[in-house]
Amino acid sequence: MLVYSRTQIPIHSSQTKTTKAPSDIMNLLGTMSYTPDLCPVGTGIGRYGNSADSDTHVIYCIHCDTECTLPSVCCPACLLWHGLDKPVRKRAPEYYPTDIKSDTRSFHIFSQLTEQLRYLIWKEALPGPRIVHLRRRLLKLPDGKQSFGYESPSTIPMAYACREAYMVVLGEYTQVFDGGVGSIPQTWFNFDIDTLYLDCGPVTKHLQVEMNCVSWTSDFQKVKRLAIFSYPEETYGYPHHIREFSMRSFSFADWLYHMLSHSSITNVIFINRCHPVTIYDDLELIDLQNIATSLSIYESPYDPIAERTLQRRQESFRNRYRSHNVKLGPSLANIRTLDIMRQQEAASNGGVVPYEIPIIECKTMTTKTMAKKLDDAEANYQLKKIDYEKKQRKRKEMLNGTFFPIETGNLKLSDLICRTR
Repeated sequence: MLVYSRTQIPIHSSQTKTTKAPSDIMNLLGTMSYTPDLCPVGTGIGRYGNSADSDTHVIYCIHCDTECTLPSVCCPACLLWHGLDKPVRKRAPEYYPTDIKSDTRSFHIFSQLTEQLRYLIWKEALPGPRIVHLRRRLLKLPDGKQSFGYESPSTIPMAYACREAYMVVLGEYTQVFDGGVGSIPQTWFNFDIDTLYLDCGPVTKHLQVEMNCVSWTSDFQKVKRLAIFSYPEETYGYPHHIREFSMRSFSFADWLYHMLSHSSITNVIFINRCHPVTIYDDLELIDLQNIATSLSIYESPYDPIAERTLQRRQESFRNRYRSHNVKLGPSLANIRTLDIMRQQEAASNGGVVPYEIPIIECKTMTTKTMAKKLDDAEANYQLKKIDYEKKQRKRKEMLNGTFFPIETGNLKLSDLICRTR
């Protein structure tokens, strides 16, 4: 059986002259300049809070993870007020770990394998479920006019290795999501397993244009899993209720209602963003939590009081994020309003509902390396907890007069009970 690392082992095929790994091939093609659309900097006070670093006088928005400097009163990206949270933990520049080493081994006999075996190896090297971030990009047409398209950093490197690998990728993925005139779909996507990740501030801003794009609508109709990072409604002056869809000024709820009623979405995931705003190609969804708080507890010696403190803080964070009164973009209140609107439309159409309410989740989006760091820290914390509980049991047994088994040479003494005369 061949054991190898996904998409990172250099594979030599008769159809390719390169000895580079698929991931190295992308480096040869150049790195895409990819930055997220951010909300415009505005004035005014938000009301939602953030994570703070009191030692360096730097704060990090709990909603969009943008760095803010004191004495500003709100996040420059999403306008959240940072006055509600107490300082949590010093956050160093290398807060997000990046120490992933590529496997540089070569498999020189790959080209000598049968075509069927090479096909199985290429198929096993496919990336599996991905989080695909999509954003707009401007296009300049030959006549001097401008159009728009879409781009994503979530590529599949092995598609560029050779024709054999490309055909395997083409059998599982489709290049979709083109835009206006002159736009070519370039985003690899598997509608059955991939999650489409959208920043809904800019998407809503350009909704009128995108709704008229037939290909966008037809591609979106096939999406099943949708992850949404939405800026607070105050950022664009969105109302807290759903307006008539025929109005020219669209709200986030209008956009979501339109997409749900014209698609096959089964899961909608509202995102708490905890990743650098320049990294969108190596992401993972984890349970909704304040990562800084989790790490501050997991990396400390085990203490029952600290563990209960962590649970309270995380529960407070989740409740505040999901609050109906404190709206971090979409909230459960929006979904209930969507359902009311759906039932009203069904009543006017003879009981036929326009769509089914999908599964609604709130998750934290972070980098895969941070998720691994968090998992490792939690696992190590559980070991410290086991060791702590073992010592506590031993201490209790000693106080009660019960000794642990003792081994002395060939003589084993166990179950000794201290007897008092």
